[in-house]
Order: sequence, then structure tokens, then C-alpha cells
Amino acid sequence: MSAWVDATLSISNESFVWPGDSHVFVRPTLRIRDGGICNESRIEIGSHATTHIDAPRHFDETGLCVDELDLNVFVGPGWVVQVTSPRMVGVDDLQNIPDDEFARVIIKTRNTEFLGAGPFREDYVGLAEDAARYLVDHGCKLVGIDYYSICPFDDLVTVHRVLLGSGVAVVEALVLKDIRPGPIDLIALPLKIAKGDASPARVLIRGRT
Repeated sequence: MSAWVDATLSISNESFVWPGDSHVFVRPTLRIRDGGICNESRIEIGSHATTHIDAPRHFDETGLCVDELDLNVFVGPGWVVQVTSPRMVGVDDLQNIPDDEFARVIIKTRNTEFLGAGPFREDYVGLAEDAARYLVDHGCKLVGIDYYSICPFDDLVTVHRVLLGSGVAVVEALVLKDIRPGPIDLIALPLKIAKGDASPARVLIRGRT
């Protein structure tokens, strides 16, 4: 069994965020070197900053919140598919996934080359609507991708609604540079944020034989 690989962006003052979102701040509030009894910090972060999990509430006022999600979905076997399409993940890109490996699908694209670095790229690779429906039809319960949105930049709503509205968990901004295509084990847990529309996540992936 392969070692676990951290597929998570760091949270820091230098964290890259979606254009218009609040910046991430990590501020010291106590420091031993300054006479404090301990080291302590204050963290300010948007729910969709860095590596994160979207809840259905993100696009549906009546959808499940992040603290209501079934955590069993976020732990277990999955499949990494490497996509070479320059702009859009289509149905053809997903057809080599074995029929019994659709529960958790992680999509690795050319986004991996520039994830986490600025400037923001509007030409990132997103998931096409027909590909999202293909995943739903094949019983997918979780899908992840290596940029800040699984939707293409020119339509940030449709694919989210197809997936989240069908109960498919969405994990965005995954660090996949050290992850090979094929079978994996996945751990991707959200914080228990009451009534949250999303949550930063710590994601671990390891190869599976």
C-alpha cells in the first residue's frame, strides 16, 4: 500500500483566493517570545478558500449544510482520472473509469500546473454539464478537481446544481501533482460548520492496488 499524500493547499496569508473573495488571514494573538503564556492565532478564511468541500446549500437554500453531510462519502476507495482536454472535461474523458469505481472520482487536469499561484486563470479546465450528468448516472457520490471551481468559468452554476442537487459531494482545489491516475483511497473531511455552505478540508490520497 502506498503512503498517504497530502492533497491540500496550505492556509496562510499568501493563500490564493477566487477573485472578489476575502483574503485569508492568519494573525498571531499571543506569542511566547513577546511575553505570552502560549502561542495562539486568529484565522480568517472564506468557506470556499483553499482546498474545500461544497455542500448542497451552496446553490440551494433548502439543501443540506456542511454539518449535515454523510461523512461516509468522504472516506473510502476512489479513482483518479487524468484528463488531457485543454478546457473542458467531457464524457469521453470519463469512459475509462471502471464501472465499479465511480463512487469517488478525482479529476486531474492541466490545472495542477498552476493551482495555488496567481494570477487567476479564467481558462482553467472545468467539468462539462453532460459529464456531470454522466457521473450522476453512474452512481458517483463524490467528485474532486484541481482548481477552485468544478464549473467552467463561463457558467459557475449549472454543473454545481447538477452535482450537488443529486447528492454528489464536490471537492475543489485539490493538490494532485504527486497523485497518479488509477485506484486510490481517499480521506476528505470538512469542518463541522453549523449551517455551512462549504468548508475548508484536509484531503489525503494514497494509491491502491
